[in-house]
Amino acid sequence: MAPLMTDNIDAVGVIMGWQYSELPDMTHDVPRTGIGWDREDGWFVASLAEAGQRSRGPCILSPLTAAMNPRLADMACAMPVGDANGTLLAALPGIDKTPWVIAGVLANDPFRRSEDLLDALCKAGAGAICNWPSVGLLTGELAAALIHSGFTYASELTMLKQARERGLATVTVVSNAEQLDAALEQATDMLLVVPGLAGGTAEDRERRAEETAALLHDASARAAGVERWLYLHPVYGSTLLAVAAQAQGVIRHPLTASTQPRP
Repeated sequence: MAPLMTDNIDAVGVIMGWQYSELPDMTHDVPRTGIGWDREDGWFVASLAEAGQRSRGPCILSPLTAAMNPRLADMACAMPVGDANGTLLAALPGIDKTPWVIAGVLANDPFRRSEDLLDALCKAGAGAICNWPSVGLLTGELAAALIHSGFTYASELTMLKQARERGLATVTVVSNAEQLDAALEQATDMLLVVPGLAGGTAEDRERRAEETAALLHDASARAAGVERWLYLHPVYGSTLLAVAAQAQGVIRHPLTASTQPRP
């Protein structure tokens, strides 16, 4: 698949389910071709075959998280405890034939350089990447320990910047106002707003849902030209439904929380 910055497509058109329009590039002197995904629901997917069976909404290829209990995936996969990128690289062949699929990359990979990961993605024909799984969801002592070890949200943004410089579209995970500030300062094609970890009480989830609504509202006011999607986390149930009305689309997990045992 050719890079998304291309001269042989119309400024506005629909190609393979992706709508293209000219948007100003906030980080480069040359114009960048912006992207608007179909408004059908998107999904986390474990394989390209699964993406083909889903809608033509944006699918995030993340084999490790898509196959894991959604109660655990957000936290466990953000840490270098499993080979998230290894499973991603194994699933890449054929991604150039599924242009609505976004590669979910663990930027804080202790065993692979970001340059090597991006080389592999470009060689495979990927058109877009997302910093998923993300350490940005983690808080407290766990987050502090990871930051001390060099596994930071800033590292994820650096990788996304490198991807943009290579012509890839970028999807940036944000879960709080500080991350939104950083994402908008760097520029991105799409925001994936995540309500945070699924643990805690019902009151905790209600509070995070309200914070997520405020985050989406802020993003809409500050960056009308950036796609704003919501991770409709299954553990939150109906709590996020009202919030979803403020997003331009939702990303779903293929497993429902009700069918998953508690850890």
